[in-house]
Amino acid sequence: MSAIVVVGAATVDEILAVDHVPAEDEELRAAAWRTTVGGNAVNSALVLTQLGHRVELCAALGDDAQAALVRQTLAAAGVGTRFVPAGQAGPTPRSYVLLNRQTGSRTIVHHRGIAELGADALAAIDLGDADWLHLEARDVARERGWLAQVRRRWPALPVSLEIEKDRVEVDTLLALPDLIVVARRLASARGVGDAAALLGLWRAAGATGEL
Repeated sequence: MSAIVVVGAATVDEILAVDHVPAEDEELRAAAWRTTVGGNAVNSALVLTQLGHRVELCAALGDDAQAALVRQTLAAAGVGTRFVPAGQAGPTPRSYVLLNRQTGSRTIVHHRGIAELGADALAAIDLGDADWLHLEARDVARERGWLAQVRRRWPALPVSLEIEKDRVEVDTLLALPDLIVVARRLASARGVGDAAALLGLWRAAGATGEL
């Protein structure tokens, strides 16, 4: 199977199952509660590992017990962490998720007490042995510079880019990846309802990757 490097967010998720999303100042009892690891990059890495691929994660963590939980969970699942920098001083990012049992909707409050990955952490990754690179579009200027560097150093390496939110200047990334993974909310933000229509908009903007 393939050797894949996944770069993006890692969080600890506190998930509360509720019968409805509470109104402001309402007190509500949760039907269930659990703590798990999350973040798009972590979720992608775990699924790819389950499919038999060899995966290395690169994500920012804090220096707390939650960071240890993330590392332990990844190690138990077989996800490599040699590209995860040493923990920053501060709390590992957390997401507090209200899961509506009636509709299945998720209301998420995210807290990030440490900085995103820096360009130096990304530049230090050796992709010489990788078969694929998967990256989240989080800091557009940083990702644009790093993807351009990847194209120069490893021009044959396939690259996929996940775009979840309609960030400022995110269209400047479109010509760099081979595969673009988008969230439904992004298509809705662009006023289209399906992947083909969104791809048409991006083709007009000069995108060359597949959607």
